[in-house]
Amino acid sequence: ATAVVKTLWVLLIALLPVLGVIIWAIAGPRCRAGARGAGSTKSATGS
Repeated sequence: ATAVVKTLWVLLIALLPVLGVIIWAIAGPRCRAGARGAGSTKSATGS
């Protein structure tokens, strides 16, 4: 049983950073990209 538990912990520890990156890739840049997009739109309108 300990080998199974150890394997599950290793999988969890290995997958959590991957899930974090995926969640950040989905949620993070969209908010920032929206602000940057508005800024680039203003500069494009100015030019």
